[in-house]
Amino acid sequence: MRVVKTFLTITLAASALVGCGSREEASQPPPLRVAEQHGLAYLPLGIMQVEGYLDGVEWVRTGNATVIREAMLAGRLDIGFMGIPPYLIGRDRGTGWEAFTGLSEAPLGLVTLREGYRSLADLTPTDRIALPQPGSIQHILLAMAADRTFGDPRYFDDRLVSMGHPEGYNALLARRELAAHFTAPPYLFSALQEEGATLLLHGNEAFGDRFTFIIGVGAPGWGEDDRSREQRERFLAALDRAIEAARTIQQPSSAEEASEADRLLTALAQFYSLDRQTLEEQLRHPGTVYSRDIRG
Repeated sequence: MRVVKTFLTITLAASALVGCGSREEASQPPPLRVAEQHGLAYLPLGIMQVEGYLDGVEWVRTGNATVIREAMLAGRLDIGFMGIPPYLIGRDRGTGWEAFTGLSEAPLGLVTLREGYRSLADLTPTDRIALPQPGSIQHILLAMAADRTFGDPRYFDDRLVSMGHPEGYNALLARRELAAHFTAPPYLFSALQEEGATLLLHGNEAFGDRFTFIIGVGAPGWGEDDRSREQRERFLAALDRAIEAARTIQQPSSAEEASEADRLLTALAQFYSLDRQTLEEQLRHPGTVYSRDIRG
């Protein structure tokens, strides 16, 4: 059975996670429901889907961690991938969810296309800054930098606009409403290639060190019964395989691995609707690390 791919960008309400089917379908074990977000930080999950490493999965792609949290608490998701800050905020609010794996480190950055802007101090009170949502890792990093630079972590809070990475990137390119976009690959790399682009803040600079960008979070109680424990083991085995494939793409060490990397790049370029050469360049850009470790 092929992996089921479901892509949602606004809400999960209309998804195929809830529905009815034939008696034969009803007799099948319930699928593993997994939510991801946009960007190359989620590459191993894309590889799992393209290569069919795991059967019986419903994949959901959404714009931010808030949608994932609400769906998970409503019982419509088993696993969600997100940044560490939304996970910690959810823990503080009593969600009961658990981080069970890391996924990636990635370069994050605040980019502007405004002429003459060279630092955070150049952003005016009327300038608008796009990031995924309040409480996202981009928001926390910006708050850390604002605290260090201006003595106030809320310095930019009244200038923020919540946008998914694709929408924020397109709005930045329009050069009208947005002054800056705090984003991740591939949108970060693409934005920096635009004429007049300036990186106002790097994520590692704001944090002060390297850190895990994306982690995997299990729904409350997931992994505590026989069925979900078996799901977890199968999922982690497939994820390990996908992370190894991602590393092969980044740095093949033999002719055989180079051929496999070439095949995967062609398939993934179609999956992500990216130019193949651009995808290869972005995946091999320094700073992106795929790993189940959680750091920072």
